[in-house]
Amino acid sequence: MPRGVRNIKNTVAETMEANPVADTVGQSQPTETELLRQQNEALAKQLEAMQKQIEAMQKNPGSTVVMAKPEETVELTYIAAVSPTNVLSLGDYGYLNGVGGYVEVPRKEFGGKFMTPEIRGLLNQRRLIVLNGLNEDERRRYNVDYKDGELLDMQMFDRLLDVGLEQLKELFSKLCVEHKRMVATHFISSYQRGDNRISREKVEPLNDLSKSEDPKGMFRPILESLNKV
Repeated sequence: MPRGVRNIKNTVAETMEANPVADTVGQSQPTETELLRQQNEALAKQLEAMQKQIEAMQKNPGSTVVMAKPEETVELTYIAAVSPTNVLSLGDYGYLNGVGGYVEVPRKEFGGKFMTPEIRGLLNQRRLIVLNGLNEDERRRYNVDYKDGELLDMQMFDRLLDVGLEQLKELFSKLCVEHKRMVATHFISSYQRGDNRISREKVEPLNDLSKSEDPKGMFRPILESLNKV
């Protein structure tokens, strides 16, 4: 396994373990609905793991401000609205599959060798989330001093479909772009499963809010389907 990478189980991995196959030749490909379902479940598990890390950091804020030692590491996780089969390359630091996984980078290399333009872009887009290993000054320097409401936590992720429209709009407007996409993915996959909590009254305002990031709106697949009914 490449240095610094330790994979965590995601929905796809669990499914493969439960139903092993010799090869995939001749087998049907997962449908778009199935891929969205897998992606949504993997996102939920990843959010849960991230939330536990963030809660631990908040309870012990001093634990992230430490003297640098040769063996110290910066721990990051990858969260994005991508296919479960997506592979993220981290160069010499390995790769991450789907939306699940962690990478540990030597602290002394974080701002140097590790900080390529691509990595900086992923950090700015909130696809790579720094969980621990940096002090407050370093977080500001690398633009990973996350603001309140910028990242979606597991508790709210579970309640998204039950939240009232005004609260939902307020929450959605504060999220970073990547976590807005995660909300849209959650709504789309839930709609495709026939969840009756997905309504035009909720989707249209959210789609309008998302047009600042996506000209046609992140929720347009739902609206296009509703328009055909």
